[in-house]
Amino acid sequence: MDKSFREAMSRLASGVCIVATDGVAGRAGATLTSVTSVTDSPGTVLLCLNRNSMSLPAILGNGVLSINILAQTHRPISDCFASPIRHEEKFRNGIWTFSTGRCPALEGSLATLQCSIASSVESGSHTVMFCTVNEIDLHDAPAQPLIYFSRGYVNNQPQT
Repeated sequence: MDKSFREAMSRLASGVCIVATDGVAGRAGATLTSVTSVTDSPGTVLLCLNRNSMSLPAILGNGVLSINILAQTHRPISDCFASPIRHEEKFRNGIWTFSTGRCPALEGSLATLQCSIASSVESGSHTVMFCTVNEIDLHDAPAQPLIYFSRGYVNNQPQT
């Protein structure tokens, strides 16, 4: 069942995000495809992060995070944040804004949501977090989203 389930879920196309945090518990970030909206009133998103993730203790400890929705141009940054390298090295990739009272925001992302964790629950190998959206930065630069499907990125450039 596990293998069949993983294969079936690999066929569900997902947008790619980097979830990042900064605060007393440290600066950390991870690439996620398991981010979805729950409700718009109040703005709430759900995300799932493997409990073995090096980023999880800082994210839970800080209680706040940013969700940076990636464009196709961010593929190398996505790969970097999915790797096990140290957090200091991860944030050397891309241009990040670090502001007091806010979590790291990736320049050129399609949108950045500043969130606080409202609740979390452990389910299987993951921690599921419900996050309240406190601020939204929409970026108007035209770009194609970074999409992950069947264990790889999708080239979704418009046909010419």
